[in-house]
Amino acid sequence: MNRITTSVLLFLACATAQAQLVPEARPAPAAGRIGDKVDPDAYAILSEARGLNTHRPMYVYPATYADDFNGNETELIFQLSGKWRVFGSDFYLAYTQKSFWQFVNGEQSSPFRETNYDPEVFYRWELDKKRFNHWAMDIGIEHESNGQPLGQSRSWNRIYVAPFQAKGRHLAYLKFWYRIPEGDPSTGTNPNGDDNPDITDYLGYGELTFSRQIGNSQLLTGVVRGNPATGRGAVQLTWSIPSEGGWVFWAASVFHGYGESLVFYDEEITRAMLGVMLAR
Repeated sequence: MNRITTSVLLFLACATAQAQLVPEARPAPAAGRIGDKVDPDAYAILSEARGLNTHRPMYVYPATYADDFNGNETELIFQLSGKWRVFGSDFYLAYTQKSFWQFVNGEQSSPFRETNYDPEVFYRWELDKKRFNHWAMDIGIEHESNGQPLGQSRSWNRIYVAPFQAKGRHLAYLKFWYRIPEGDPSTGTNPNGDDNPDITDYLGYGELTFSRQIGNSQLLTGVVRGNPATGRGAVQLTWSIPSEGGWVFWAASVFHGYGESLVFYDEEITRAMLGVMLAR
């Protein structure tokens, strides 16, 4: 099964699951508490739902620009993400896929420059909301890789702890991780070694995501991560507003820093993006 087929199937599964959660046509979102809208993953609602649910934001950015990045300034970027609550327990299986498609690069047959795959398993510890002021915690392990051959192969495994608060009009998700060592760096004679031994120098050991509801249903989300010891990291700011009827969200996003994709995790990139979000 090729990457495009896999992406389409996952998208259809996510869309079907969302439709099952809401039996009637969805009206335009009304003013309310962000803790009932976003989770992480619409925490107050989807944590109780069965089947496949959204996990991380899902989006399609067909209009993007980065300074002559990888020989092509414009790429279509999309991300698909879903999670499944294991037999009604507090354990979840999740999968996220992010792809970079140079659809206007006709000279090289419009290639997919890179796809990053991120499966994970985590336990969600839901605390008493009144007692702990709407705080909860995810504890998990994830693997992220790009499926490329030696030379462009990138991968890492990490254990993480992520306390979060979804309350009122804001969501704060703070994620700390420890990278599982992989031994000596990969070489021509040792292809099973560490493909990116210095990745934490650029991506660091933690990340903060903060979302704030503005007005009725606009959402402003900021993401900051980095390594204070090296002074490297990344920041991203995303603004989204629902379309008429609330079926998608019009979105604008700006990214600056390291780790936008795995192959070029150690290159500093600035990118502006316009498109739609399917889930935020």
